[in-house]
Amino acid sequence: MKIYVVSIPNSMRRKNIVKNFEKYSIDFEFFDAVDGRKLSDSQIKDLYDDNKAKQLAFKLTRAQVGCALSHKALYQKMVSENIPEMLVFEDDVFIDENIELFLNTYKNFKPKNVDIILLGSVCRKFLRTQKFFSWLMLKKLPFKVNNTTCRMGKSYASSGGAHAYYITKQGAQKMIDLNSPKVCYVADMITGDIIVSGHNLYVIFPNIVGLQDVDSEIGVDYNIYIKSNKLKFSKFCRMLMIKSNFFLNFMINYKTKKLHKIKK
Repeated sequence: MKIYVVSIPNSMRRKNIVKNFEKYSIDFEFFDAVDGRKLSDSQIKDLYDDNKAKQLAFKLTRAQVGCALSHKALYQKMVSENIPEMLVFEDDVFIDENIELFLNTYKNFKPKNVDIILLGSVCRKFLRTQKFFSWLMLKKLPFKVNNTTCRMGKSYASSGGAHAYYITKQGAQKMIDLNSPKVCYVADMITGDIIVSGHNLYVIFPNIVGLQDVDSEIGVDYNIYIKSNKLKFSKFCRMLMIKSNFFLNFMINYKTKKLHKIKK
């Protein structure tokens, strides 16, 4: 499977990534990111739809535009080169032996209709919810984090995160469509929020990929997302959808198990 690390050319972080990935014998390639801070006004105008961004969610910083363009370019590469699946990392991650285990076993638990599997989520509310309901998650996975058995389940919430994920070609096309013809969403809003993108998103809990304690090079301010007036109503709708989908999924699983017992 192709593995890419999205990173700004000449970033000091690349040395740490090489050292970390070589430790676990993970073959990967750097994918040169767009440094949005260096884009001219005319380039920003050509590549970013400010009006649509503010209408849908919030105004993106130049750095966020660059990040969105970087992931979009990687998706376009995936589709144009007919790459069926890949792992995508940003250059502020750190990995351990769980990545080796994931690569050796993912075909055994990968859902058939999957678009994206998040290997790490940044939404604390989501993580707390998943931890509480972990006994309802769909699959136990063959690896652990801090002695906690990892599980994978379908996301019905805003999971958040574009720093570490598995993606299929069909998932990449969906991401391209959402951020075309010009980008208007931050990268992790479409990868990790099913309300925005509507894709088949699965999440591994606990996170099997961590984040380094370094300053962001893209300048993401999550407070903008949280305080955005455009998202207040959608947040209410999101919670209704999350709860209804969750309990619907629970009832379907419950009835399916009950039928299996009757047949036996």
